[in-house]
Amino acid sequence: MCSTRLILALAVALGIGFGNGLWGQGPMAAPPGENMASPTIPQLPETEVVGELPSAAGEVQDFPPTQPGLSVLEGSLFSSPAAPGYLAPSSTTGTLLNVSDQIIPETVTVVPRDLITDQQAIHFEDVLRDIAGAVKAEDPMRPDAFFLRGLQIRARDYRKNGFFDPTYTPRDFANVERIEVLQGPGSVLYGAGQPSGVVNLITKKPLPIYRHVGGVEIGSFGLQRYTVDTTGPITPTLFYRLNTAYENQDGFRDFGFENRILLAPAVTWLLDDSTKLTWEGEFVHDKQRYDTGVAAIGYDPTVLPIQRFLGEPTDFAEFYDYRQTLMLTRQINDQWAWNIGGYSLFYGGPESGTYPVTYLGPTPLGPTTFLRVRQNVAPWNEQYQSVVANLTGAFETGLWQHHFVIGTEQGWLITDQFRGATSTPLNPMTTLALDATYPYYQNPATGLPDPATPVVFDSTYRENRHGVYVQDFAELGEHWKFLLGVRYDQLDVDFDRSMVPIFPEVNTTQTFEQATPRIGIVYEAYPEMLTYYGVYSESFDSPGGGPRLTTEPLEPELGQMWEGGVKARLLSNLSCTVCGFHINKEHVTVDQYDPVHFIVVTSQVGRVRSQGMEFALIGRVNPEIQMTANWTYVDARNFDETNPSVNEKRVRGVPGHLANVWVRYNFIHEADRTYGMALGMVHVGRRLGDYNSPTELPGYTRWDAGLYYQRSFFDLGLYFENIFNVKYYVGSLDQYQIYPGAPFTARALATCRF
Repeated sequence: MCSTRLILALAVALGIGFGNGLWGQGPMAAPPGENMASPTIPQLPETEVVGELPSAAGEVQDFPPTQPGLSVLEGSLFSSPAAPGYLAPSSTTGTLLNVSDQIIPETVTVVPRDLITDQQAIHFEDVLRDIAGAVKAEDPMRPDAFFLRGLQIRARDYRKNGFFDPTYTPRDFANVERIEVLQGPGSVLYGAGQPSGVVNLITKKPLPIYRHVGGVEIGSFGLQRYTVDTTGPITPTLFYRLNTAYENQDGFRDFGFENRILLAPAVTWLLDDSTKLTWEGEFVHDKQRYDTGVAAIGYDPTVLPIQRFLGEPTDFAEFYDYRQTLMLTRQINDQWAWNIGGYSLFYGGPESGTYPVTYLGPTPLGPTTFLRVRQNVAPWNEQYQSVVANLTGAFETGLWQHHFVIGTEQGWLITDQFRGATSTPLNPMTTLALDATYPYYQNPATGLPDPATPVVFDSTYRENRHGVYVQDFAELGEHWKFLLGVRYDQLDVDFDRSMVPIFPEVNTTQTFEQATPRIGIVYEAYPEMLTYYGVYSESFDSPGGGPRLTTEPLEPELGQMWEGGVKARLLSNLSCTVCGFHINKEHVTVDQYDPVHFIVVTSQVGRVRSQGMEFALIGRVNPEIQMTANWTYVDARNFDETNPSVNEKRVRGVPGHLANVWVRYNFIHEADRTYGMALGMVHVGRRLGDYNSPTELPGYTRWDAGLYYQRSFFDLGLYFENIFNVKYYVGSLDQYQIYPGAPFTARALATCRF
């Protein structure tokens, strides 16, 4: 009770107590992407960030050093300036402050808007190539899950503009300005989460000038996508932005489809030259085929054609999001600022899916018969409400210069009645058996087959999050910097559930209290050119809800990471990072198929250890060539003597080696026209496909290419993926759910600005 009062008092102090501070004033910032010089954006004192923006003559200009008295329209100490090209010179996700990535003791990968556009990224898996150590983790219920440094990034590890964003709905990039990924524990700032990292999506903000962009994208397998991005002033101090998107495609899989709608309005009100209030809303609706891929035959995933569908044509997965944010930011002066914001998210959706669970071999139905089950999830609703407040400032104590952050986060996660039913076949020859060679689909109505004995999981889940944190980024002289921080969290969890006929209703009430520190050190051998760093940080996460065969409570997941490396500016706008990492995670929560009850259940593995090395190179080689490249070696293994199916095995789905190269060359680069091309390669090594069988996914190397034409207000881009039509597999849940990659794919994107 005492800690709760302390947190609430701090929130009030941050939101109200500093509201009458000093304030600065200055000119409005210019929007990113316009042909004009960029004004200065407030940053940490004595930290010079260098980047590139096109001028009116098409030449490159630098961001000038920080000066006091600037508008908060474009940003503040809490937000980074626009990132022209592939290299973002600074980010906020790792420290909550706009800091040059060259001087922070951790790895933060930024995927800017230009890179998203050049690669025509539609789904989150399309940008994983640009994040060192990232590989897709297939899950039809959680489309954006992926592995990072050998451990999974889940829906609960996503943030949007810094707010906790646990939705399962696939993310859409129409309203995204940039993606920032902290590779390592983020609990010191964000509370409960995984030691693998945090993903933060930064949305597009209203601008003070009129700008309208319309886009049309068409491509293979029936792809149609239409976008509109419009922004401008309503009054001299009130600005709007509206992003919309509509997408429809069939996909390369039999019976595949996806239909998506996005609507994202935003309004910014300048209360004065130093204070802004921004409201953002977003609605997303996504419906697609529930698809679990192909299945291995004789532990070989390559036997079946990649388009073969093993579900039913009536299967579907539907997602929706309603979210809104209200953020008040005040720039007191060039060194002090505060913000306070509220976030509201409602999400959910029904689904119905059929998938194989056992290989029967030759039967009267055909030569390759699989026994399947059907799962039906009734429409469910989940919501998350939160309040975040931060105060930051700079001051000196003797020889030390401090850049200080103190903040609090309060959150409430509520899952209304969740009901999922999974069929248990009575007679496999008369219910949902399917021959994969000559499939005959039964087209059952939505729901479970008859006859069937279902296992029904009912649950409600409540999680109250209370966190307070403090961070000091301290500088000693010209060469030494230290990042010190700690966060204290209290999580109250109430989980009501039943799994009929396995066990009746049971209630689990748990309270988790955890302090998570981070200690980092930086030595700048040559300021802004060569940096050595090391960091130790911790993480924790509650076990969450989900089907469990046990009625006993699960333990919280705890993680620790050690990382050290070198960051270098090889050229003024070409950055290189080489690092090594070692991560331990205890009480690991995993989803595994239970062959007795024909359901996927949650259990815990004793420990996972992931260690390896990363290399990343990103930026501009010269005015004509931009590139991003990375390579990662990962050794991620499970350790649990009580569970021989996973003990000492590599983490399923995680390859030993990952590599990516993407290079764009503009052979004509003038003020009013650009002609360019790009070539890219993605390599993913061999992976374990199933803990309960020797199934492995083969490694692959995929080549992609792009062509670009820009003239005045018109842009045209062509993107070709898998140009050599390689057969490959992106991930799996087990030997019966293996997800093939797409064959050769072509897309064309035309945009018009006015």
